[in-house]
Amino acid sequence: MERTIRVRFLHPETRETLMVDLPADIRIGALNGVLYDHSFVYPQKPGYGFVICGHLCGAGHTLEQYLTPQAGEVEIQVFGMPQIMV
Repeated sequence: MERTIRVRFLHPETRETLMVDLPADIRIGALNGVLYDHSFVYPQKPGYGFVICGHLCGAGHTLEQYLTPQAGEVEIQVFGMPQIMV
């Protein structure tokens, strides 16, 4: 059975939050699409960054790589500055 995580996103500019249940193996880079689908943030190139427990997450990592095995929920701060690719 696929493990799901309850995720609470914190908006980068307002006090708004978005709660969604996501598969634990979702790639961090795919979170932008989730936020856009829920009209939580405006689309921007090349996307937003995400901070979990003070760590700026890598787009190629999975959500579960930032969680303990028993975690059922997580709070993610949407990093408001565009990610710059060099």
